[in-house]
Amino acid sequence: MAEIEDEIESAALKPKSASADGVSVQAQDIAALIEADKYLESKRGRANPAAQLVRNRIVPPGAV
Repeated sequence: MAEIEDEIESAALKPKSASADGVSVQAQDIAALIEADKYLESKRGRANPAAQLVRNRIVPPGAV
């Protein structure tokens, strides 16, 4: 779970592309990593439907 968060953090600190001795390396796009993180979070939310429920206390008007 935290792997993608660590990947996003490390990608933000590194350059997007680098080349040395004729070898070129390009990192993954940060926007794509963020979209993957959002997808995984929504997938985890659907795994436990009870976690999506919100409990509210209903107080009728006039009741103190």
